[in-house]
Amino acid sequence: MLAWINGLESPLESASLRPDDLGLQRGYAAFEFLRSEHGRLFHLDDHLRRLETSARLIGLTLPMNRSELATLCHGLAERSGLAVPAIRILLTGGYAAVPTADRRPNLIVIAEPVTEFADELYCTGIAIIGVEFQRECPVAKTNNYLNTFRVESLMKASQADDVVYHWNGMVTEAPRSNIFAVIADRVVTPRHDILLGVTRQTILDLAVSHGLTVEERVLSLSELQSANEIFLTSTTRRVLPVTRLDSRPVGDGQVGRVTTQIMQLFRSYIDSGNWE
Repeated sequence: MLAWINGLESPLESASLRPDDLGLQRGYAAFEFLRSEHGRLFHLDDHLRRLETSARLIGLTLPMNRSELATLCHGLAERSGLAVPAIRILLTGGYAAVPTADRRPNLIVIAEPVTEFADELYCTGIAIIGVEFQRECPVAKTNNYLNTFRVESLMKASQADDVVYHWNGMVTEAPRSNIFAVIADRVVTPRHDILLGVTRQTILDLAVSHGLTVEERVLSLSELQSANEIFLTSTTRRVLPVTRLDSRPVGDGQVGRVTTQIMQLFRSYIDSGNWE
């Protein structure tokens, strides 16, 4: 694995950052994570655009433009020697000891191996539980994953693989994924108070172009609980079926027809190479 920090490239294990970094001390940081598919970084520009948005929303500015950052990401992935590299980009608030007027963000780019989910999960689906929670500034991809770790014991006790957040009776997202429900052959996903995922948007585009009815709207918890099918989307999960919600089967408890179709559409899209 390779790391690049403020212009210095090194093996990850020898990379260093001062302990007064505000990302470490205060969690003041935005980040992006993307993977390669067939030797190319998948939708890199979309991820970089979202990083710019996240940075702006929390008051940070990238020290280079998207083109320069893209070149850096491509080069680091290639030099890493990894068979299937992923790229993690972190933009922190800089060093606390530096006066505010002179403080500059720290930019960190890491090339690391992709962690693949077990194939069997795509055949059997996963179990999730609902948790009432709303992320702060949900449209920004920040380093604040405190609640994700806080609910791990709850997940373990419930024998769940993940959680889905809801607030005031309305479903938002999972900690690291967007959520979709199939309700009477309509593909429904929340639109507001969520992180707008790159994979989510790709799925929406594919679904519409292949004649599926898609609704981006408020999704109530009661609707989710009675949905025919549920699936999650993310960079690492791709399209991951959910077959149990709050210890009860989703639909008939099997991976559904629409979910299977969308999984196949996404796989074909990846394999086509017709993406940037």
